[in-house]
Amino acid sequence: MRYVNHFATDEAVARYVDHYGPGTYSSLLWDVERRQLLDVLARSGQDHPRDYLDFATGTGRVLELIAPRARRAYGIDTSAAMATHARARVPTAEISIRDITLPGTAIERQYDVVTAFRFVLNARRELATAALTALRRRLRDDRSILVFNNHGNVMSHRAVLYPLHHLRATEEPVTLLRDRTIREMCRQAGLITERVEGCGLWGGRIAAAAPHGLVERSEDWFATSKLARLGSNQMYVARLA
Repeated sequence: MRYVNHFATDEAVARYVDHYGPGTYSSLLWDVERRQLLDVLARSGQDHPRDYLDFATGTGRVLELIAPRARRAYGIDTSAAMATHARARVPTAEISIRDITLPGTAIERQYDVVTAFRFVLNARRELATAALTALRRRLRDDRSILVFNNHGNVMSHRAVLYPLHHLRATEEPVTLLRDRTIREMCRQAGLITERVEGCGLWGGRIAAAAPHGLVERSEDWFATSKLARLGSNQMYVARLA
């Protein structure tokens, strides 16, 4: 299935919303990631950007976090269903439906901060590299940052469970990405990675069976430890090369 068709229906949007529903492991991880993301913005001097873009904005989860801190906030997605949900969730943002990876696509504006979550792993490598290249062209200057993630770190617990998940996959094969692959994609796109934050100690099934308080405390500890690079979710901060 092509990436643009993954989230094209209302049913796909509903599944994605449920994935981050209250009490889910993904929701708990997002609590950790949002703190990391806000810290990244503060350390980069971009906690109140003039122009902010959330690429592959989906339901507007990340956009909702940063939009109130930006002077102007924008979202881009190829799915009309996702865009409709995001507009309702973040009415102050301007959300457009377009594919910026197509050759010859005009650059609509420059941004101080760009985010792209849960895209690089889901897209095929050629598409992911094209997207990173397109986003690099939209960074305003060398102070601008692109923050994206890999939610399938090959050095995490997901690698141990990969054979099982791969056999049980009913649509697209389960994928994992190496750090060196991410960095090479950035190099090809004209970007350099200057920082990586990690989280995701538990798997969803194990976390669901364990006491919530234990999972929450261990995830908070893990995300600030030297072991965070072994987390399933890796957040990259990149700038113009």
